[in-house]
Parts: sequence; structure tokens; C-alpha cells
Amino acid sequence: MLGLQLKLELKSFEGNAQAFRIIFNLLKLNLTYSQAASILKYTRSGLERKPDKDKPLSYLKKKVGYYYSELEDINAMREHLEIKLGHRFPLAYLMEAADDISYCLADIEDGVEKGILDCQKLASKLKETFEYIAGEQASTPLAKNKTFADAVDYALSRSEKEPINKAHEFFVWLRVQLIHPLVEHAAQTFIDNVDTCFDGSLNRALLEDSSVFHHMIETFKSVAIRYIFSTNEVETKELQGYRIITGLLNAYSPLLKYPHEKFLAMVDGSERGGLIEARLYKRLPKKHLKAYQEALKERRSSHDFAVLSFTIAAV
Repeated sequence: MLGLQLKLELKSFEGNAQAFRIIFNLLKLNLTYSQAASILKYTRSGLERKPDKDKPLSYLKKKVGYYYSELEDINAMREHLEIKLGHRFPLAYLMEAADDISYCLADIEDGVEKGILDCQKLASKLKETFEYIAGEQASTPLAKNKTFADAVDYALSRSEKEPINKAHEFFVWLRVQLIHPLVEHAAQTFIDNVDTCFDGSLNRALLEDSSVFHHMIETFKSVAIRYIFSTNEVETKELQGYRIITGLLNAYSPLLKYPHEKFLAMVDGSERGGLIEARLYKRLPKKHLKAYQEALKERRSSHDFAVLSFTIAAV
């Protein structure tokens, strides 16, 4: 049963869960439990199935938060910090908000730098999208009596006065005007929900509400998806990336299909391995091989071969 679950887990790659694999196993970063717990956004294990569509989806479990290979570390962290099962660490809410605020404009800025959009067209699309998403709240002042449209227009006017790097100037002033109100709102939301935040049961992000600030974040994401990620240039790169990754997986398939006992013999040096398998093995990153060898030592006593097979595939 565990072997089947691990196979299903391999189909559920998630960057948040991979972060814990890097922290605890691949790089073994010397983080405190408090630091590690602050980036645990989702509380669902890779072995847990996603809830059925006809049932309410818990925000804290909408994605995989960690894999089985890090389960012992996650449980030790929970026990040490007294985090209830299915709950977050309080600082995770603040880290999530900081991440949303810091990177909400990053993809759009990259698109402008690559020439997909210019500042004038971007300004028009931002205001148009925000007005559609925010509705009656579009005219709500954010800070210093400026609305979202006022902030965009001011950033555009500053960029037009810049003789060299107009795009850089546009985003500098857009951030100056919008980041502080977002930070203030996230902080106030944390205070307003301090009991559920400290308990780790608040079932949403600090910036995920019906406020004008949430509409701002949604506007940036919507513009990025519609006018940058959906362009032919970007989609072509995605297709190229898909082809490269598929090619790499196909190239390494002989190693993944190699008999378990023979692979272990290559690991401990008692056998050289097959012609192709030996060369593929030599190309595996040393840090990943070291992580596998250490995991092998830890698991040998329990004879948990399903976990070993999973670790091979994960590496």
C-alpha cells in the first residue's frame, strides 16, 4: 500500500514540498525549526489525496506541503514547536504575505524587460484589469488619497521623464506607492486574526480577502497570465522546456528501471553496473547521491524498500 502511495506522490511535484526536501535531505541546511516552519505553507502530506471536488477545499491543504521522505523531520519540527496536526506555524502567514508582496510584480517586470509589453500598454492593462476585478472598490484610496489608477499614472509619468531606463523607473515608483499599503494591510489582518494565526488555523492567506488590496494582487497575477504567460514567445519556451525535461527523463529511464539490487551494488561499489546505467549513475549530482546513501543507511534497519525505491526515483 505504501509503495502505491509513493508512486502517486511522485506525480504530485510541488515546489513548496521540494523546498523541505532540499532543506532536510539534499542540502541539509542548518535552519532552526522556527525558520523551517515559517515556510510550511500547506499542511497536506504527499501521501494524502486531494479532497474531492464536491467537498470544500481547505486552503491549508490545497497543495502538497511536504513529502514522505521528510515526514520524520516535519513531525519532529511539529513536536518541538507544538504545532497541531493540520495547522501552520504563525510566522508562515507573514512569510506567505511577504512572498506575495515581493514577487507580485516580478513576472510583469520580466515581461517588460523582454519587450513583451511596454510601460504605456502595461499601465493601460493594469488599470483596465483592476477596474474590472475591483468593481466599486476601484476608486478606494490606497495611501495619501491615491487610488490604484492614480499610482499607476504617477509611475508612468515618472518613467516618461527618465531618459535611459524607463521601465526600471516605472516599477520603482509603482512599488514605492503600492508595497507599503500591502504590508500595512497584511499586518493589520494578522492582528485582527491574531488568535487563529497563533493557533495556525486561519484557513486563508493574509492578503486573501475581499479588500481592495487583494484585488491589487489579483490584478498583477491576472495581467501576468493574460498578457505575458499567454504570448507565443513564452509558450514556445514552455514547449521547449517540456521537450528538454521529457528528453532527460527518457534518457535516465534505464537507470530508473534498473533492478534494485544491482543499483545498490553500484552505490556501494561492489559492481560497476551496466554499460548505460553506469554512465548515467556517474552523471548524478554528488549531493543527491550522498543524500541517497545517507537515506539508505537510515532505512536499511526497517527494510523499507518502498521508501528506497521512492528515494531513487526522487533523486
